Amino acid sequence: MNIQSTSLGDAGAKALAALKEAPKLHTLFLHLTDTSVGDTGAEALVLRKEAPSLHTLHLNLQRTKVGNAGAQALAAVNEAPKLHTLFLYFGDTEVEDAGTKALAALM
Repeated sequence: MNIQSTSLGDAGAKALAALKEAPKLHTLFLHLTDTSVGDTGAEALVLRKEAPSLHTLHLNLQRTKVGNAGAQALAAVNEAPKLHTLFLYFGDTEVEDAGTKALAALM
Protein backbone atom coordinates (compact mmCIF):
# COMPACT_ATOMS: atom_id res chain seq x y z
CA MET A 1 0.00 0.00 0.00
CA ASN A 2 1.59 3.23 -1.13
CA ILE A 3 0.38 6.28 0.79
CA GLN A 4 3.49 8.40 0.41
CA SER A 5 3.44 12.17 0.01
CA THR A 6 -0.01 12.55 1.54
CA SER A 7 -1.33 14.30 4.63
CA LEU A 8 -1.57 10.97 6.48
CA GLY A 9 -0.78 11.42 10.16
CA ASP A 10 -0.98 9.43 13.36
CA ALA A 11 -4.77 9.04 13.16
CA GLY A 12 -4.45 7.53 9.69
CA ALA A 13 -1.69 5.19 10.86
CA LYS A 14 -3.95 4.05 13.69
CA ALA A 15 -6.65 3.27 11.13
CA LEU A 16 -4.14 1.28 9.06
CA ALA A 17 -3.26 -0.69 12.17
CA ALA A 18 -6.60 -2.46 11.77
CA LEU A 19 -4.90 -4.47 9.02
CA LYS A 20 -3.38 -6.61 11.75
CA GLU A 21 -6.84 -8.04 12.35
CA ALA A 22 -6.91 -9.61 8.86
CA PRO A 23 -6.48 -13.30 9.70
CA LYS A 24 -4.88 -14.18 6.36
CA LEU A 25 -2.44 -11.27 6.22
CA HIS A 26 0.91 -12.79 5.20
CA THR A 27 2.75 -9.93 3.50
CA LEU A 28 2.40 -6.22 4.13
CA PHE A 29 4.06 -3.34 2.27
CA LEU A 30 3.34 0.09 3.75
CA HIS A 31 5.05 3.05 2.11
CA LEU A 32 4.40 6.07 4.30
CA THR A 33 7.28 8.26 3.06
CA ASP A 34 6.76 12.02 3.25
CA THR A 35 3.77 11.83 5.59
CA SER A 36 3.13 13.30 9.03
CA VAL A 37 3.21 9.95 10.82
CA GLY A 38 5.00 10.31 14.16
CA ASP A 39 5.74 8.16 17.18
CA THR A 40 2.08 7.59 18.05
CA GLY A 41 1.37 6.35 14.53
CA ALA A 42 4.44 4.11 14.53
CA GLU A 43 3.41 2.63 17.86
CA ALA A 44 -0.03 1.83 16.42
CA LEU A 45 1.57 0.02 13.49
CA VAL A 46 3.39 -2.48 15.68
CA LEU A 47 2.15 -5.81 14.39
CA ARG A 48 3.01 -8.45 16.93
CA LYS A 49 0.91 -11.36 18.07
CA GLU A 50 -2.15 -9.60 16.67
CA ALA A 51 -0.98 -10.61 13.16
CA PRO A 52 -0.26 -14.31 13.67
CA SER A 53 0.15 -15.14 9.96
CA LEU A 54 2.38 -12.19 9.01
CA HIS A 55 5.70 -13.40 7.62
CA THR A 56 6.91 -10.41 5.56
CA LEU A 57 6.76 -6.73 6.51
CA HIS A 58 8.08 -3.77 4.52
CA LEU A 59 7.54 -0.52 6.39
CA ASN A 60 8.91 2.66 4.84
CA LEU A 61 8.83 5.61 7.22
CA GLN A 62 11.39 7.82 5.48
CA ARG A 63 10.93 11.56 5.86
CA THR A 64 8.29 11.20 8.58
CA LYS A 65 8.12 12.53 12.12
CA VAL A 66 8.98 9.18 13.69
CA GLY A 67 11.53 9.48 16.50
CA ASN A 68 13.08 7.28 19.15
CA ALA A 69 9.79 6.28 20.80
CA GLY A 70 8.36 5.09 17.49
CA ALA A 71 11.50 3.18 16.58
CA GLN A 72 11.61 1.57 20.02
CA ALA A 73 7.98 0.50 19.69
CA LEU A 74 8.58 -0.94 16.22
CA ALA A 75 11.46 -2.99 17.59
CA ALA A 76 8.79 -5.15 19.25
CA VAL A 77 7.66 -6.34 15.81
CA ASN A 78 9.88 -9.39 16.30
CA GLU A 79 7.14 -10.78 18.55
CA ALA A 80 5.07 -11.65 15.46
CA PRO A 81 5.23 -15.46 15.62
CA LYS A 82 5.83 -16.16 11.90
CA LEU A 83 7.71 -13.03 10.86
CA HIS A 84 10.88 -13.96 9.00
CA THR A 85 11.44 -11.03 6.61
CA LEU A 86 11.53 -7.44 7.82
CA PHE A 87 12.44 -4.23 5.99
CA LEU A 88 12.31 -1.00 7.99
CA TYR A 89 13.27 2.31 6.40
CA PHE A 90 13.89 5.32 8.66
CA GLY A 91 15.93 7.69 6.48
CA ASP A 92 15.58 11.39 7.29
CA THR A 93 13.50 10.90 10.43
CA GLU A 94 13.98 12.00 14.02
CA VAL A 95 15.33 8.59 15.08
CA GLU A 96 18.55 8.99 17.08
CA ASP A 97 20.86 6.68 19.04
CA ALA A 98 18.24 5.28 21.44
CA GLY A 99 15.89 4.31 18.62
CA THR A 100 18.71 2.89 16.53
CA LYS A 101 19.92 0.81 19.47
CA ALA A 102 16.44 -0.68 19.92
CA LEU A 103 16.22 -1.50 16.21
CA ALA A 104 19.69 -3.06 16.23
CA ALA A 105 18.43 -5.52 18.83
CA LEU A 106 16.22 -7.00 16.09
CA MET A 107 19.30 -8.51 14.46
